[in-house]
This record gives sequence, C-alpha cells and structure tokens, in this order.
Amino acid sequence: MSRAVPEVPLDGVQAPNLLPPSSPSWLQRNRHLLGLCLSLLLFGLALVACWHLVRDGNPDQVHDSLAAVPPQAVFGALLATMLGFLVMLAYEWSASRYANVSLPSSVLAMGGFCAFAIGNAVGLSALSGGSVRYRLYGRNGLGAGDVARMSLFASLSLGASLPILAALAVLFDPEDAAAALRLPQPVLVVMALAVLAAALIAVLLINRKRLPERPAPGCWQVDLGRFSLRLPGLRMSLIQLLISSLDVLIAGSVLYLLLPQAPSFSSFILVYMLAQAGGGVS
Repeated sequence: MSRAVPEVPLDGVQAPNLLPPSSPSWLQRNRHLLGLCLSLLLFGLALVACWHLVRDGNPDQVHDSLAAVPPQAVFGALLATMLGFLVMLAYEWSASRYANVSLPSSVLAMGGFCAFAIGNAVGLSALSGGSVRYRLYGRNGLGAGDVARMSLFASLSLGASLPILAALAVLFDPEDAAAALRLPQPVLVVMALAVLAAALIAVLLINRKRLPERPAPGCWQVDLGRFSLRLPGLRMSLIQLLISSLDVLIAGSVLYLLLPQAPSFSSFILVYMLAQAGGGVS
C-alpha cells in the first residue's frame, strides 16, 4: 500500500495556515476595564483638584462678592463662558483636521468638552485630556496614534500661539507693557520684535525643508534629516492663531467683567496675555 504524499503548494499559491490562532494578550482582553479604571482615576483627580481650589474659600464671602457684581456683568460673563467653550471646540476641530480623521460632530464636541474640562482641572492636559479622548474616540475606530496627534495639537497650539500674541500685544501698547512687567520700554520692544522675527524665520525654514507629499490636507511634511515631522500648513497655522486669539480675548473678558475695579480693557488683556504666555513657557 502506498503512502499519500502531501502536496507541495505551487509558487505564488499561499499554503493554508494550519497553526492555531494566537490568543489575545492580557492587555487586549482587559483594555475596556483598564480604560474604565483610567477614566475613574482622572475623574477622582479632577475632584481632588476642585477640592483644593475651593477648600480655603469662605461661602459667605463668595456669596457677598457675587451679590456685589451687577447682574449685567454676571450675564456677560456667563455668555462669554459659553462662547469660550465654543472656541475650545474649534481647537478640537482643528486637531481632527491635523490628524486627518473624521468624527461625528456630536462625538467631537463631547470629546473636546470633556478633554479640556478634565485636562485644565487636573493638569498635564496632553496626558489627561488624551486619555479622555482615547476613551471616547476609540469607540469610533480611532487608534492611539490618531488620538495622540489630536491631543498634542490641541495642547501645543495655544502654547505656540501665545508668544506671538504677547509680542503683538506689547507692540500695540508698549507703555502699559513696560509698567506691568517693570522693564524698560525699549527692551520690551526689542524682545517683542525678536519673538516675531524668530517666528518668521521658523516659517521660512519650515517652508524650505518641507517635502512635496502631504500627510493630510492643509499639513506639511518637514524633513528633519533621519526623521520627518507633520506640521500644520500656513493656512491652518493662521486659522489656529485666530482661534487662540479669540480664546484669550474671551477668557480674559470673563475675568474682566467680574472684577470690582479694573483698568481699561486693552491694558487688562495685555497683562492677561503676558501672564498666559509666561505660564505657557513655564
């Protein structure tokens, strides 16, 4: 009796995979549980942060201070707050364009609202806000790389815009800037011009190093030797600078309307913008 000889697959024909399918790893099996635990941890950290913010406050003093604010100022501050949240959603929209992802508007609004709320309260917004985004956007098919791009763009866009905005504010009102920072006016003007010149040089260098391929609509791929980096194009950068300007103006308006005594709005926004720039750099 002859023994059956196994057939050898022909060239170009893939042999069937006779190996048993590999079992998922522990991380894959428990990723939903880990995501839930991380969300609860961030929520707990947010509660702790809020507690530290309000524990030293006196409820009676808060009530008296609020009662002393004119109703029209309170209404204006609430309206500016709602507008500020809409501007935050514009950050999320820009981040989705940078990452070249498509999400439903309701999901994008919920993700941006929760990510900025928790990120601003807990701190480390790229990590805490990114975790919230991954929890919400992962259900819509986004991977960790897409969420990381969106989180970094949303976190760094304001920080990259603030030095330019602060320099423009100094040149707009150098006298008040010198009084606020207690520095000679010529020194501040030179520093502001240096910041704007550095931004212009950076744009020219990026334009020179950019590659012909487009990783996403409105983005550039920049050659950095052995590496390449995705950066927003000129149009997207200008739009983001406009969004950051509106964000700073609206957030400053909320504080300005609630102050019992305040200087002119331009002087207040100048000081607020310089403080924001200093915090972003730190």
